[in-house]
Amino acid sequence: MTDLILLLQADLDIQTAFERYEDYQPGRGEVFIRQLDAAFTLLRRHPEIAPVTGYQHAKCYARSDSNCSSKISKEHYISETLLRWPTTTR
Repeated sequence: MTDLILLLQADLDIQTAFERYEDYQPGRGEVFIRQLDAAFTLLRRHPEIAPVTGYQHAKCYARSDSNCSSKISKEHYISETLLRWPTTTR
């Protein structure tokens, strides 16, 4: 199985998302981590499904990684929502 290397910023983003989900509803952060772990396992087993593109899309929030597609995906809107999610608890 291929190793998956996360950048420090990605790790921090995951922690922030976990905390926001937990603040919104206890246990939701755990669900997020389980889903993320499943996605990471899939990537480790089949790295060819997410090749490095070397492209930076002007509207992508993670463009500094130079791994964008030429079109904004539906995932992008989820990322935008997480980045704009209020930091206060509800």
